Amino acid sequence: MNPSSNIHAVIFDFDGVVVDSEKYWYSLEREAFSTLIPNWSDTDQDRLVGMTIRGTYDLLRDEYGLDRSFEEYMTVGREIGNNVYQQCSLFTGLTDALTALEAEGIQSSICSSSRYEWIGLTLERCAVTEQFTTITSADDLGERPGKPAPDIYEIAATKINTDPRECIAIEDAQNGIISAKGAGMQTIGFRNGLNERQDLSEADTEITDLREILTVLRK
Repeated sequence: MNPSSNIHAVIFDFDGVVVDSEKYWYSLEREAFSTLIPNWSDTDQDRLVGMTIRGTYDLLRDEYGLDRSFEEYMTVGREIGNNVYQQCSLFTGLTDALTALEAEGIQSSICSSSRYEWIGLTLERCAVTEQFTTITSADDLGERPGKPAPDIYEIAATKINTDPRECIAIEDAQNGIISAKGAGMQTIGFRNGLNERQDLSEADTEITDLREILTVLRK
């Protein structure tokens, strides 16, 4: 890929790509769901990575028999989220990657299943807000489905006024890879040291360090 002619924007998933929040989500959700759903397992937990809160609730209700209302479930979700985003950190290499992309004239954007509130507060705390052109979150979906449906990435491309074919998405989860590819984007699977069980085989390539992004784009 030649970055000056083919790729005009790099779209970052948030949880598991920008910040190491997935390990906190995993631990805290695993504990909470084990009390709500009998025989909850790591395999069940892996299915939720990359999904919106609403999508997670619908899955738990429809396939696992969760008997809580969405409002009751959201109380648990907010408590977990507030805990997660007070302690997560940026992944090593992110700020270097953002600086390099800016130098190449390539936009950096976020497309996440998390809520604006959590994303904004975390970016501000980590002092990287200004390095992202736009943020697309689950709040933008309305009644549309979240990942793995392509809708959220279609919205993200519209926000930055860029053809999805001129975007490359970086994702740490199968649901996200499927979503971005469904929207017509190229994809990079990010092996972040925490997602060994995630199937990223549909990604166009994989990296283990965010500083590898420019190398991939220049191939």
